[in-house]
Amino acid sequence: MYFLIAAIWLVCFWEWSIGFFPISDTTRAVLTQIPEFVILIGVLAAQGKLGSSSKGFRGIGHGLDPLLLLFLFWIVISTLLTSGSSARHLAPDLLVSLLNIKALVRYITVFYLIVKIDWSVTNYMRIRSAILMVVVVQVAIGLAQLYFGKAVLEFFSPRGIEEAFGLAREAFVDRERRSLEIYGTFRNTISYAYLMMIGVIVILVAGIRFGPIGSRALALLPIAMIFASGSRIVLFLTVAIYTLYLFNLNFARASKAKVLFFSTTGALLSVATYTFILSLDLKIERDTAAFVFSKDYIEAAMNQRLGIISLVLPQLISDPQILFGFGADKYYIANYAISTTYLANYALIASLKLTLEDVYWVSLLLYFGIPGFLLFCAFLYKIYARLSYVVRTQDRWISEVAEIARLLLLLSIPLNFVNQAFEVQIFALIFWSFSAIALRSSQRPMSGDIERSQKLDVGNGAVALADPPVSFAMKKVGLGKVAR
Repeated sequence: MYFLIAAIWLVCFWEWSIGFFPISDTTRAVLTQIPEFVILIGVLAAQGKLGSSSKGFRGIGHGLDPLLLLFLFWIVISTLLTSGSSARHLAPDLLVSLLNIKALVRYITVFYLIVKIDWSVTNYMRIRSAILMVVVVQVAIGLAQLYFGKAVLEFFSPRGIEEAFGLAREAFVDRERRSLEIYGTFRNTISYAYLMMIGVIVILVAGIRFGPIGSRALALLPIAMIFASGSRIVLFLTVAIYTLYLFNLNFARASKAKVLFFSTTGALLSVATYTFILSLDLKIERDTAAFVFSKDYIEAAMNQRLGIISLVLPQLISDPQILFGFGADKYYIANYAISTTYLANYALIASLKLTLEDVYWVSLLLYFGIPGFLLFCAFLYKIYARLSYVVRTQDRWISEVAEIARLLLLLSIPLNFVNQAFEVQIFALIFWSFSAIALRSSQRPMSGDIERSQKLDVGNGAVALADPPVSFAMKKVGLGKVAR
């Protein structure tokens, strides 16, 4: 558990902290991997402890282990085949492909750390408190960046690793915009916005100590920080979740049929509303959040994300190589698309190498082919289906953590159409961790600690919306027994 708390703090503050170390840029770039080493050490330490007790290896269960192993096996085989073809004059770079695979799966190892821990409400409370403390600190830093401007932005920006990551600090500091885009201690505004979104969800679902009204009011501050970060998609999705909780629409606890119905209806209504607003041809400033409702935004999107979906994907999807994948090297895929397709959008051609991964669902399909893409989607659906069961039937604190994980998984669907949600460190770490906690805890028998958690006053959240708890005595005699 303490490895996980340490990893959360390191992901949020480590890159900024090492900027003050008197070391070379290359060394700093290597040190940015420390949060992942912390997780790996935790997994190895937990496995060593479990192995010494003669319990052997323990998987996450629920049919997830075979799917994950099949996915990992496929992407390794696909990568080796696409990178090792000597018949090509140009092939994906093997090292780049492996680094991209690592960025996708690095925090899935959290599953195999968490399944070795006997989770209780006390453990979960500590994790949740660590997340909320990080959110509070980052909100304070964001407010300071808004108030004091460039000097504070410069102080909190991770430094000394720009060349190692291929980024210039000017890419996210003082871009001559009318409004500052804050990013806390992260290298970009997206990671900051994701952390604020997670904070809003935890506050709304838990509602601890503040009650329904207090938690909703408290959630407005991180929402304001998302607005200040300039991340439109995260802002719109967070406001949508906030609205659901504001009107007590427990969307995350609904059945899969209701989720499908409301998602489809909501998507159709959103498209219709969006099309209507576009027909008005409003003149909106580029720097504002409402810029997405202007025709100029559509034109800009055709040179980036929308162009990838509507122009690049239809041509590459018919390529026989899609059956095995093109390799997890976006530079190779961009060059391949430019040389083998009939792209007439020169602005899209120029930006393709930089923007391909922004439509992450498309990238995964191109990277690992149809089999790899379907295996990963099946793995996610299996997690979603199990979380849906846990939200409705398990003890109160387990229901809460399952609801948070399920909401993050639902949000990842639209998020991965505009950026790489599963590669954003803070999102990936919290999503995989909370999913694993919920899945593992649902396998555990009720303990005194868990029974005590049922008495918590959680206001407006998973607990308040749950069915009346089954008593420990009823469990003992088999009444209210939940099918495993």
